[in-house]
Amino acid sequence: MIHRTVIVDNDAFRSWLATANWDTMAFDTETTDLKYTELDINGFSLCDGKKVCYVDLADNVQKDSIIATLKHVLTHPKMKLIIMHNAPFDLMVLHKVGITDPIERIFCTMTSSYVIDENRPSHSLKYRASDELGETVVSFTEAEKEGVHSHNFHTYAQNDALWTYQLFQKDLPIIKKQNLTMLFRDIEMPFQFVLRDLAIEGVLMDAKEMERQKVLAEALLDKLVIRLAELAHIPYVIQKGLSGDQTAQCSVNFNSTAQRVDILQKMGYTLRETTDTGELSTAKDVLERLRPTGEFIDKLIQYLTVRKLVDSFISKLPLLQCSDGRVRTSFNNTVTGRLSSSKPNLQNLPSNRTKSEFDVRACFVAPEGKTLIVADYGGQELRILADQSQDEILLDCFNNGMDVHLIAANKIFGLNLSDEVLFEENKDHEATKEKYKLDRHKAKNGVVFPIIYGKTELGISQDFGITVATATTWITKFFELCPDVHKAIKKCHKFLYHHKYVYTKSGRRRRFERIDNRAKRQAYNFLIQGTAADMLKVAMVKLRHLIKNNPQWECKMVLTVHDEIVFEVLDEYTDEAVSKIEEVMVNAYKLCVPLTVEIGVGRTYSEAK
Repeated sequence: MIHRTVIVDNDAFRSWLATANWDTMAFDTETTDLKYTELDINGFSLCDGKKVCYVDLADNVQKDSIIATLKHVLTHPKMKLIIMHNAPFDLMVLHKVGITDPIERIFCTMTSSYVIDENRPSHSLKYRASDELGETVVSFTEAEKEGVHSHNFHTYAQNDALWTYQLFQKDLPIIKKQNLTMLFRDIEMPFQFVLRDLAIEGVLMDAKEMERQKVLAEALLDKLVIRLAELAHIPYVIQKGLSGDQTAQCSVNFNSTAQRVDILQKMGYTLRETTDTGELSTAKDVLERLRPTGEFIDKLIQYLTVRKLVDSFISKLPLLQCSDGRVRTSFNNTVTGRLSSSKPNLQNLPSNRTKSEFDVRACFVAPEGKTLIVADYGGQELRILADQSQDEILLDCFNNGMDVHLIAANKIFGLNLSDEVLFEENKDHEATKEKYKLDRHKAKNGVVFPIIYGKTELGISQDFGITVATATTWITKFFELCPDVHKAIKKCHKFLYHHKYVYTKSGRRRRFERIDNRAKRQAYNFLIQGTAADMLKVAMVKLRHLIKNNPQWECKMVLTVHDEIVFEVLDEYTDEAVSKIEEVMVNAYKLCVPLTVEIGVGRTYSEAK
């Protein structure tokens, strides 16, 4: 039976600590809000496996002295391990109350849930407590009904720490048994502090620039609606507002799937693909297949792309901007170890220059006196492919500075290029690359990357408007060029068949219940994407230490989007920071081919990358 205590004064807290096991403790916080700029701490729970306490700080006159005692505990060498669920949040709360440097020996049971079984329906504490510990759980809203000083709320808070401790006891031996210790201890746990820093810092947004981009986007939408209506012979009207602005209106709502299906069929297009509910689909891949048929499809794709950007970013971001002008996103793990983000989902942020007439990234800016630095790995996935497959051609490409996509095009399309022009430093390389731009594009996006991403011959044929037989020939010729890639894929499939999982060189696993063609494609893709995720996390951990060791830079890591890392730094230290960031990233993760880093600088995210 766990002994439970509610504490409201510092002497009682010290007394509880005097008999507690400091070696390993679970820790959890209760707050007034989830946003860093708005939250205050209501209290915290500690559990050492035998007893649990909740320290009630709401309206507590001894709050400062109790937090000072907590700081002593969480920074003391005697404390060997702090266990948390969703560690970045609790670390963020500690930072907000002045505990900025707790010990970095932590164990996050949300992250251990991901690395042990990435396919769980949920990794939340309440789900795991119910599903794995058999506990009856209540929501925060239910617990808070009678107030934060109530018995129910205190019990709720104590359970959070208790269940976190119990999940730690359950997860630790599994991590050891599955050889996940290095991944978990050396990559994922240090990365929790990176996630904390990103949650605290956020990225500065220029609200006026966002409003300007909104005007540009809405004007573009009107132009596209007019052109779509003209091409489909649909009546439309232009309505003028009191301020002189104009809005195009037509009888078809191009945002509606049903209405898109109707107008496309009336225009003679054949739709084959269906949704999960059996309805005809007009998803992006369907429209891409139809794009070569004429201007209408091209304009429709543009319209839907712009509409999504307006709905996802331009309309939402101002509502999510914090009082200090910054936007803070919540990062989450995915099944491959890569990060997703929410509220807002900045992982879907469009590239700096789309075919549109506006630029969302121009709205993210550096503070006065600072510059943004954006860094990412060059050719990351292909370098990982070379390392993973040990293919001689790919290894030669990256070890000797050769253009892998031009080499692939040369083989697949019989261009008969000399070996010399395949080297990126050759004086005729750029001219050759431009001359065979289309062939290189087809090799890059029709063969090389589809092999990594697990796209089928059918998918390639639809993307490029070719027959399945032609797509098969392209892939066959690539495998003739790089036979060890083909062998590596087959080896992956064989391992998957016998073990129902595959793993990266860091030990990260991807598990599959059913072994079918889809699972095979996803498995090999994971070997590349999972390694890329590990590489980025290792780099960001090392970059965090670089920043800490150079306080004069006043450098902050403010955002990551896909594989890009965004920093802000004092203007006068930009060149020095760029050099050191590149050095750290190049040496962060060892492959058998050299890593390259692409770095840009600017006042806005758009300028920098």
